[in-house]
Amino acid sequence: MLKAVSNGAALGWIVAAMTFWPSQSRGQGLDLRMRQGYDTNVYQVASETDSQRVSAHYSSARLGYELEASLSALSFYAEPRLEARWYPETSRANRYGGQVDLGADADWRHDRGGAKWFTRTVVELEVSSEYERELFQKRQTREEFRTGEPLDLTLRTDDMPSRWLAEAVLALRSYVRDAVTLEAAGFAEWVEYSDSSADAPGRFGVLGSREKGLLVAAGFNAGEVWKLDLEARWREKIYPEREAKDAEGERLEGIARRYIYWDFEVGTVLDAGWLRNEVVGEYGWRDDRPAGYYAYTDWQVRDRLRFQPLRVTRLELKLAYGEKRYESYAPAGQPIRNRYYDGRAALGLEITPQVELFLVSEYEQTRSNEPRLTFERVEVFAEVRVTR
Repeated sequence: MLKAVSNGAALGWIVAAMTFWPSQSRGQGLDLRMRQGYDTNVYQVASETDSQRVSAHYSSARLGYELEASLSALSFYAEPRLEARWYPETSRANRYGGQVDLGADADWRHDRGGAKWFTRTVVELEVSSEYERELFQKRQTREEFRTGEPLDLTLRTDDMPSRWLAEAVLALRSYVRDAVTLEAAGFAEWVEYSDSSADAPGRFGVLGSREKGLLVAAGFNAGEVWKLDLEARWREKIYPEREAKDAEGERLEGIARRYIYWDFEVGTVLDAGWLRNEVVGEYGWRDDRPAGYYAYTDWQVRDRLRFQPLRVTRLELKLAYGEKRYESYAPAGQPIRNRYYDGRAALGLEITPQVELFLVSEYEQTRSNEPRLTFERVEVFAEVRVTR
């Protein structure tokens, strides 16, 4: 029962930081996706360095398969996935990776015993491992690493950073009849970056982190038409290889950088079958221990609309806007203020019950008073999805 959501406004619609929350169902069997696309800013260089901006065509493929087995009230699943993207015109941007999710559910139904309130309880354990090899193209990672600098476009594929991630989540979900769902979860995450090139070991090791946290959530259903979700989350993240800073930005030797995050989310879904609209608002802040130099507050509002007048066609629109405000971090003389704009439009056509064709356009922009973090990119692609 895990749902990844964005880490505040900075992530927009591309997910990055991990939040967990139990899902209602899982797909079965094969998931194959093949894409042909065009990216207007492959390396996401800042606007002030547009002379290094690269636009290029790319191809990508993703293959996933889920195995699931049940035994009385217990169920088990395994879901391996592989993904690769390659750029014929600029091969140093090629990337690839894989992920394996393993999980177990214990599902108890209480309604047969005459329960008046809690009719069902689900306990879920999930363990995941992920590997990817690519340039730092995630917005949040670039900001954390302060990589607004012009990228070294001479990097070869075997010079790119490798990222390993492992996470575990234990979640409890209880149903109060059909109208209310209560959830609680604890999670831990381990992330390690390393150089793919043996000639420069440890160049990206400072991005390695350890994270743990707790989440509580409640969902309210008014039939199948309207739903309301509330979520609160606490996280602690430690960077073992990065030193903390005092209020003036001076390094504190021997003290690892440590952040405390608080995040709150309110979401509502209106589902009329052929029309579905989801609106989510998030607010959070980060406390940089011990002195608050990198502390910030952020918020985000996003809307997702699905319009499906016919069974074989559907239109999907996503829009998001968010802001982040640092309290003290001011490399250009004043604290950083970032604004984030994200959009996505997708038109889907069902060829057969197992094959779908999607035409998609995505837009991403950051506007900041720190010029090195200001950039924009547009990506358009056609994707074929095969499921069974």
